[in-house]
Amino acid sequence: MKKLRLMLIGFLVMTACIIILPLQVDAASESDLTFKLVDEKEYWVQSCDQKASGELVIPSSYNGLPVTGIGQSAFYECEELTRVTVPEGVTTIEDTAFSGCTKLKSVSLPNTLTAVGNRIFSECKELSYTAYDNASYLGNEKNPYAVLLQYASKDITDCQ
Repeated sequence: MKKLRLMLIGFLVMTACIIILPLQVDAASESDLTFKLVDEKEYWVQSCDQKASGELVIPSSYNGLPVTGIGQSAFYECEELTRVTVPEGVTTIEDTAFSGCTKLKSVSLPNTLTAVGNRIFSECKELSYTAYDNASYLGNEKNPYAVLLQYASKDITDCQ
């Protein structure tokens, strides 16, 4: 009877582990990123491990210096990323930076962004954006219109 009870408890623990472990949420981290030092005073994200998955919060600083840019194709085909937060202080995102991130659903962009390259989100088919007056925008919680992604026609009638 005691053996049967121990076997049953073991079986239940094993079953619980099989069910619960796959439910853990993966999150990409700073260790998935490669940084490039620019002018000895700032860093840019140069690349990301293509196996990175889940949510990624890009750090605002690296080795004590600010992160101010995301390089060309830095996240190219990081297909398992689902959400990316770009920190305040980043001013530039170069061409095709997030191209091919097919599972990317959400991006938060900073208000400090001043230069955005071409096709930064091409092939990001699941990406949610804000639609307003014939145009598509990305931004952040406080400013959903930080970056104009595309427009349906040249007849945009209002800019707020």
